[in-house]
Amino acid sequence: MGCGGSTDAGPAPVHLPARSTAKRSTKPESDSEAQVVKLLLLGAGESGKSTLLKQMKVLHKGGYSEAERNDFVKVYQPRPFSHANQARRA
Repeated sequence: MGCGGSTDAGPAPVHLPARSTAKRSTKPESDSEAQVVKLLLLGAGESGKSTLLKQMKVLHKGGYSEAERNDFVKVYQPRPFSHANQARRA
């Protein structure tokens, strides 16, 4: 009994969770998925998260491919020369 003339309606209905259409399996789909390890790196900016990933790639995947190395050269090679020129001008 409650205020305002409510009546006892009996026990509350039980709501069952809806079934998901996705396949739920505890076994991995393939051997390649069984080898996957996911890692969540949390940390403030400039704390070395990407550096850690780069080191893991070098240690466990045999380093960088030729294309990746060429990309690094394009990005990082001009910097020392521009810094030297700026220091010379100052």
